Amino acid sequence: MVKILLVGPAGSLSRCSKNYFEKMREQGYIIWAYAAAIGHFYKIGFKPDVFTFFDPYSFVIVLQDMLKWDTSFFKDIHLVAADYYDSEEKYNNLRFRDHFSTPLDPKKGERNKKLWQRFLDMKISTLFKTASLYDPKVVMVTNLNQDIDIDYDKRFTITFIKMGINIDKFGCYVLPLIFHHYNNLTEIRPVGFGEFETREVHTKGRGRHWLRNIEEYKKTFDYNTQHLYYYLKTNHIKMNYEDSPNSYYRKLEGN
Repeated sequence: MVKILLVGPAGSLSRCSKNYFEKMREQGYIIWAYAAAIGHFYKIGFKPDVFTFFDPYSFVIVLQDMLKWDTSFFKDIHLVAADYYDSEEKYNNLRFRDHFSTPLDPKKGERNKKLWQRFLDMKISTLFKTASLYDPKVVMVTNLNQDIDIDYDKRFTITFIKMGINIDKFGCYVLPLIFHHYNNLTEIRPVGFGEFETREVHTKGRGRHWLRNIEEYKKTFDYNTQHLYYYLKTNHIKMNYEDSPNSYYRKLEGN
């Protein structure tokens, strides 16, 4: 049976000490770090079991100090992510195809190419103990009551709702990734997700403001709630928000 402590980058993460994570590990939790949360783990000197991220461009901006760290920190951590990190074309097909009808601004496109090259230069898969990379299927969810057959076990599935909307990574990406990666889940315990009143925790304070896309995050999560809730209930997976009482994502509680 698998229990996950899923750690995100919301500002409350700064209150989570090394002792807290040690206790969670002793209680049998597999500890996942999402995106910028890895910086907090490095700061407190605790290695999570798994690292994942969604956006390679933001990854470079947020964690550009990564290669300045002692890279041995990552050698005992497993990387689990979408299989797009080795090709900008793969990522653009995933992120922009059918979801953005206009081409990228030339200046932004040039900036992204530079960021992508920096990302490739990191060779991040070689930093980790293992790399489990899944080819994602993209599904469009266009209304709250849409009846869509999503088989998270059979295929890692990322959901979008409409052109130009910035997706909520918790419900559209991270949970589906965890559903697909494990076949014996019993509990997911989030901390540092859905706390929209706080800022993200970033290395040296870098990164965008957590509040900028709140409404889009909420909307994309709401569009996915019924599909996520159904999977959790059908597979008897508990969502434990003991450490995130103010999370917007508590809508999944009680399945």
